[in-house]
Amino acid sequence: MKPGRVLILLWGSIAFLIVAGSAFYSYERWQAKVQADAKAKAEHDADQQKIKEEIASLGVKYNAVSDWRAGLRSHSVYSATLQNKLVRSDGRPVLFFGELHDVANVEGSLHCVFDSSGEADVRFVLDCSQEVADYLMQQPSRPRLRDFLAVVAQVSSVAELDGQSRENPQDEQDAKFQANGRCVDLLSLANYDDFLELLGLSYLRRTEH
Repeated sequence: MKPGRVLILLWGSIAFLIVAGSAFYSYERWQAKVQADAKAKAEHDADQQKIKEEIASLGVKYNAVSDWRAGLRSHSVYSATLQNKLVRSDGRPVLFFGELHDVANVEGSLHCVFDSSGEADVRFVLDCSQEVADYLMQQPSRPRLRDFLAVVAQVSSVAELDGQSRENPQDEQDAKFQANGRCVDLLSLANYDDFLELLGLSYLRRTEH
């Protein structure tokens, strides 16, 4: 075999080995990334499932009513409707999901205030302990959703917020309510991603393209 051909074959073999080695290295890196992504997703899903289980346990612990919004119809909810839903004749508390609006000290009494949206927008004004107030005020603010929590509350009364009137249809559509009572327990959902699901508003989730 001529020396020139031997040299060509030699360089060809070297080039092949370089290309093959590079391809193998790229494949190994891709495979490692796939495995890392799969592990991260599994851990994330496990964390989300754990929070769901904690929410369920919170409701079970206090025998709280979590489906009190069932049967409500948007724009046709009245104070009496919510009174029957939230002020329970069986004495059970309710479980709701909402954003922290304020922590206030009114004449020596501590109140935690939450806004809960859905078929009826309800502002819960609840008596709370110093421990709960401190816990809420120490929660870090979130850029997209501030202090989202699951709350168990013993509700004592319901009224339209700020004395709203139903003298015209616009008032009825924009009606918001205030529920007064006591905070029994709560759970921060700062690490839970799908708050729209909890509020029953999954249809608002943007479609990803």
